[in-house]
Amino acid sequence: MTKKERQKLIRKLIKERDIQTQTELKEALEDLGCKATQATVSRDIRELNMVKVKKDGSGKMVYTIISQVITTNDSVLKQSIKDYVEHIDHAGNIVVIHTLIGNANALAAQIDERTLDGLMGTLAGTDTIVVFAKGEREAQDFKNMLLEYRGW
Repeated sequence: MTKKERQKLIRKLIKERDIQTQTELKEALEDLGCKATQATVSRDIRELNMVKVKKDGSGKMVYTIISQVITTNDSVLKQSIKDYVEHIDHAGNIVVIHTLIGNANALAAQIDERTLDGLMGTLAGTDTIVVFAKGEREAQDFKNMLLEYRGW
């Protein structure tokens, strides 16, 4: 099976099933006749921009593709902030957002997609987002917006 075919199969699997771990994904691929190493699955996850998100209501963390959760809809961003943000702080023109593990990339993508005035960009890890604002006032305004969305 080619890389393109395998990645297409992975996209299909995560749409149809709640895949929580790389091991589950590897086993699901094998069940469908696609042999892949753990390293290959890990690389595919990165290349497909997959992240774990909290499944509605159940609290389970499942894989999804970032592009499937990105939207410019304010209500979705507000809900993501309520669901995933644990702490927000800022210093100078930088806002630091701590999220539940595995949610920083998806939330950063939502923030980037909105192209908010005064923000220059984001950097995201597994559970931390660093947002760069044009100045301290813009950083404070953005932080205040997040706090309001979060309900704090």
